[in-house]
Parts: sequence; structure tokens; C-alpha cells
Amino acid sequence: MIKRLNWIFLLSLAVLFSQCTDDDDPDTTKSKEEVLAGENSKKWKLSKMNVPASASGITIHLNVLTFGEGVCLSDNIFEFFADGKLLVDEGTQKCSENSPQQVSGTWKWDESDENILIIGSTVFDGIFEEYNLPEFDGKLTVETLTETKMVIPYTFKTDKPITIDYNGTTATLGETIHIEFEAIQ
Repeated sequence: MIKRLNWIFLLSLAVLFSQCTDDDDPDTTKSKEEVLAGENSKKWKLSKMNVPASASGITIHLNVLTFGEGVCLSDNIFEFFADGKLLVDEGTQKCSENSPQQVSGTWKWDESDENILIIGSTVFDGIFEEYNLPEFDGKLTVETLTETKMVIPYTFKTDKPITIDYNGTTATLGETIHIEFEAIQ
């Protein structure tokens, strides 16, 4: 009889503890805003551009990518702030001599939560002017966003072809490429 009571007691304890939850566990799921901008701010740097197979079938790393006279994009730092501000620093190699060292603006996710809207800024004007690209519409579609990586597909439509030379293989950009950023902070 005592053995039976012990089993009933143990079974009751097991049922009792299986029904308990720890309400003190914090929610570790981060919002897109937190992943992009961190608690206060987060810096991102261009790491590579993937050119579609139909263009050349190669991945172009920015340390060998040349735009104009140098690797002007590879040292740009994009800092997203949690309060919606955006700061872009041109780094040591500017894409255009007339570009300011830093430009600021604001950002937010659009209603679909898939696009970052860049508002009231000339963040990309220097790049777009340098290559005679149509005016930047302020919308960046985010294909991938993790703590360390962000991928944005972008279609270059221009009257002046952008040609990339990678180890003797040339690709002309006139279609969608995937621009990859890495978190540096």
C-alpha cells in the first residue's frame, strides 16, 4: 500500500511540475528594428555583391570591386540608430569628390515590414550621381536580415553601363544584383 501511495505521490508531483511555467523568462525574439539597429545603434558595411549567373556567374567581393577610381563603396559605414536616424560615413575613399564625408537621414520599415524607407536624406545621391543612375526612390527591399548579415536586391537601370572587372571576367550591371552588408558592431 505504501509503494502504491509513493507512486501516486510521485505521479502527482510530475503532473504538478509539468503544468508550471516560468513567466520570468524574457522574450528573446528580437524585432526587425532591434536586429537592424541594435539597442542604440548598429553599424553595417558592404561586404560583397552577388551578380546573377545570367550576367557572369561570379560573386564579386568589394575588396576587388572597382567603381570609378577606387573601392569607394567598400569602406562606407551605414549606422542605423534605434530612434530612426541613419548616418552614412563615406570612409577614406569617397565615390565623388563633391560628396560630404557624412550624410544623415531617417529610416523606418514600411507597412509590409519588408522594405526600409530612407527618408529626407542624400545618403545615396553621390553614388547615384556618379553612375548616372535614376534618382533613388528611398526604398530598400530587405531579402535577408540576421544579426550579422543583411542582403538587399537592387536593380541598376542606367543609361551608362556599370562594368565590373573581376580577375579578367567582365560583368555589366543592368539587372538585379544582391548587395550584402555585414554588421561590424
